[in-house]
Amino acid sequence: MWTAEQQPRLFKHASAEILNSDLSSLVLELANWGVTQVDEMQWMDLPPISATEQAKTLLQQLNAIDDRGKINAHGRDMLRLGTHPRLAHMMLAALKLDQAYHACLIASLLTEKDIFQANADTSFNKSADIHDRLNVLVHGRSNLHSTNHHGIDSQQCKRIIQTADDFFKRVKQCSQTTSNKATLNKGELKKETPDNNVSGVLLAYAYPDRIAKRRNGNEARYLLSNGKGAFIPPYFQHHLHEYLVVANLDAKQGEACIYLAADISAEQLQEYFIDNIQLEERVEWNESTQRAEAKQTRRIGKIIIQESILHDVKTIETQDEIQQCLMQAVRNTGLECLNWSAKANSLKQRVQFINHHLNNNPSLKKQFADQPLPDFSDQMLSNTLDEWLQPHLSNENSLKQCFKLDCHNLLLNQLSWEQQQLIKQLAPIRISVPSGSAVNIDYSDPVQPVLAVRLQEVFGLYDTPTVLNGQCKLMMHLLSPARHPMQVTQDLNSFWKTTYHDVKKDLRGKYKRHYWPDDPFTAQATSKTKKHMNRDA
Repeated sequence: MWTAEQQPRLFKHASAEILNSDLSSLVLELANWGVTQVDEMQWMDLPPISATEQAKTLLQQLNAIDDRGKINAHGRDMLRLGTHPRLAHMMLAALKLDQAYHACLIASLLTEKDIFQANADTSFNKSADIHDRLNVLVHGRSNLHSTNHHGIDSQQCKRIIQTADDFFKRVKQCSQTTSNKATLNKGELKKETPDNNVSGVLLAYAYPDRIAKRRNGNEARYLLSNGKGAFIPPYFQHHLHEYLVVANLDAKQGEACIYLAADISAEQLQEYFIDNIQLEERVEWNESTQRAEAKQTRRIGKIIIQESILHDVKTIETQDEIQQCLMQAVRNTGLECLNWSAKANSLKQRVQFINHHLNNNPSLKKQFADQPLPDFSDQMLSNTLDEWLQPHLSNENSLKQCFKLDCHNLLLNQLSWEQQQLIKQLAPIRISVPSGSAVNIDYSDPVQPVLAVRLQEVFGLYDTPTVLNGQCKLMMHLLSPARHPMQVTQDLNSFWKTTYHDVKKDLRGKYKRHYWPDDPFTAQATSKTKKHMNRDA
């Protein structure tokens, strides 16, 4: 029943079953009729394209149809078994393992109601392991006369065995077809004793998309080969394995709950499902070692069966992937992880200083329009690592190795000879002062470069030095003999005429051994004390 409020939201009719069902059996039946496209038929409701494509993909995995959707001999044998293609394929594939009856029991278990009674307070109804059910069917037959034996539905067990016997008769008939005779080397097919060691292999024949691997660090959560997540509920967790094949799980959008499964080993996957395994090389970043690692992986769908690090990378594609991974690590860490020497920083800052002023001075920009400079901002350098860093990478695969590269030379390689001359002209590295010293210019602020120089060394200098072809005055940081800032000015001439005389009094008191003239315009510039000046005179 439903409420009056829910009534208007209800559908007038239930949707057609074909719109929501697994179409594997239908698509296989159509292929047997020669129909490879469902829209070739007339339908009351056309089956969804996505569902038919999923069905085709599964049937190809089960080797029932080819890439064009045409049925083959194996697919026809599957139809003869009269059950879901997954289970039919499993029973036929079991012939080559001499485990046909084993597969029939599994198929019967999956098509019939569970033999364990859900409301019974026993360990049976808390098991997600298909082996527990097989053991009851195979080894507990003598006790099946009881109506309810330790939470086991005895009548249901008998029905499952009967269904398994019916399946076995059909498999026996199929075993005589040309496509299956080659797998039988022992004459007439007979019931064997099921080998629990291959139950997972048999299930994987039916559910190649549900092979599951336990997630790292989590005992109860699994990743399926189809990319979906699943978990074993707490009351089932006494059966945990590295690999499982899942036969029954719920259909939730998030992680699905596993209700029935069998274990399988990595060795069995590589032995029996070699055609399902994709071999690939991939590169990933190892955060702990700060290194790009090339790995060879064997995977079935989304799960990795085996993985090893490649120490000898031979393909250009993998080497390029390592370099791309390394450059992404540089972006994530920041450009400061590279070797930015004083020369490298100076070059980067000088280019950015010129670009800033050209972009903000139309007449200056027009004057040098034929010699544009690259953008050396951190953002642009990070975005263009493939242009200035990657060409110089060879066997490097770690940030430590990248640090050995000289960023000054890397940036210099991005500049033509003409551009390098322009930078020297507009933004010289250093400037000569009257004392004879060559003092470096600080371009860390692209708006206003700074010349930090001892005051004594610029005696006799009338005006503030400039760069950018005289368009930009330097900001002068006038220092004491101990290199402590005494004055900041962009108008040196005015400083000499005004503030200098007050500064001079302070300096004479603190630095008596140094020369502090009354007339800075005519005084001799020096970096020495009065004693050394007199000695050199």
